[in-house]
Amino acid sequence: MEGCEDSGARRVAIVATSVAAALVLRLVFFQGVWGSDDLHHLRYALEWDRLPANQWEARLLFNGSLWLSIRAFGTGEMAYALPSLMGSLLAVGSTAWCAMHFGGRRAGLFSGLIAASLPIDVLHATVPVAMPCAAGLAAFGTAVWATARSRFAFAATCAAFALAGLVHWAVWFYVAALCAGSFCSASSAWERWRAIRVGLGSCAVFVVLELGLFWAIAGDPLYELHVIGSQHVTPTLANQDPRTWIWLLEPLGLALFSKDFGPLLAIAAVAGFVARRRLHEALRGFSLAIPFLWFWIGYGTQWPTVYLPLKLMRFAHPAILPLSVLVGVLLARTNRGGSWATAAIAATSVALVASSGSWGQHVEITKAFLPYVQSHPQTRFLADRQSLLEVFVLSGGDGLDNLSWWDDPPPADGAALALLDNSLSRESWDARWLAGETLFTTDPEYRLIGRLLPEAWGRYSEWFVRRPEARIVRVDQRADAPPR
Repeated sequence: MEGCEDSGARRVAIVATSVAAALVLRLVFFQGVWGSDDLHHLRYALEWDRLPANQWEARLLFNGSLWLSIRAFGTGEMAYALPSLMGSLLAVGSTAWCAMHFGGRRAGLFSGLIAASLPIDVLHATVPVAMPCAAGLAAFGTAVWATARSRFAFAATCAAFALAGLVHWAVWFYVAALCAGSFCSASSAWERWRAIRVGLGSCAVFVVLELGLFWAIAGDPLYELHVIGSQHVTPTLANQDPRTWIWLLEPLGLALFSKDFGPLLAIAAVAGFVARRRLHEALRGFSLAIPFLWFWIGYGTQWPTVYLPLKLMRFAHPAILPLSVLVGVLLARTNRGGSWATAAIAATSVALVASSGSWGQHVEITKAFLPYVQSHPQTRFLADRQSLLEVFVLSGGDGLDNLSWWDDPPPADGAALALLDNSLSRESWDARWLAGETLFTTDPEYRLIGRLLPEAWGRYSEWFVRRPEARIVRVDQRADAPPR
């Protein structure tokens, strides 16, 4: 009995170690507001006074968790990040627990550390977006499905997948790939039927919750479907056009190495194929689910009525558990080199995180502008629409009285005008305003990895600049400005 208790305590210690490592990495590389999808989630959670108007607002389960976090902990980036962070830690803990079931404590530690360091989760785990939360629920459902055979486990798996689908619809691509992989790798008719039951059961629970929720709040069970359908029209990017080479080749390159997963996808695919006969049936299902999901992300469609490829590896976020478990279990079987290989994978992942570029830096420039704007209440400041929304969420839904959109009519009170010239803005202002003196300038920021290299590399190479300098300038309206 003591040995069993000791074994149980050690297993808990492995899960706790993995979760602790994940928490440290996510706090060290804390992101907060990114100025992308998160702005829609946060605005809706802060306002919470109308029906959803777009696909982000329609993710009511996630937005509701944001609303609860804000009510419990106030308005701040840490409170905004809590739902995503909890989902991320659930994914890492589920990964370590699942791997121990198939390979022991060593496999649990290896898999947990691989999952804890993956760039896609480290960078998204503290951003108030839905996918980390959905990935955590999907990982929990996958772990229960792979390790238990009871009716309760079946119900828990279906509930977890259904809730993950409510948080983010893209989870269903992962669930479909997982069920297909398990079906194709099953050694008996019963196991094939089990994969079908999980898929159908998860969909049934999801449909009941989805239709019931929107019937209750909007009087239309298909309300979210109508909202999402109105926003997916036609492909706009070159890599979404099957007539181009980039459409064909880009997914192949992402399979070998991506900024989201590093080389893990290729490692899992090769290792799973080579060791296929020596794998547990559930792990064989994982080894097939991974390429199935990759193929659909690369060449499938995200909407049934028009061909609109996903083309982004972030849609593979829920695959953290099968990827990490498959690689961790196989590395744990090696007599030598497993620890070093795990360390190399984790180090590569951390280096990719430290190499992050300008994505999410528009809001950091806005944060740098805010003290100057707040300290000059008599000046009317003009900004792009994204900056206005960023200020709204950063101020907890209050905004600033002396800040407005640069296409609005100028104030009639004759106040001095200044413009927030965010160098990462997608909007253009110079057709209407004539720039004058520079009032304030932000400092450039370099990628973290650049600080570890010779100073000249980070200072003179454009690649190392993560956030370029930006300025606040005094402006006057052009005499020949186009009419509004």
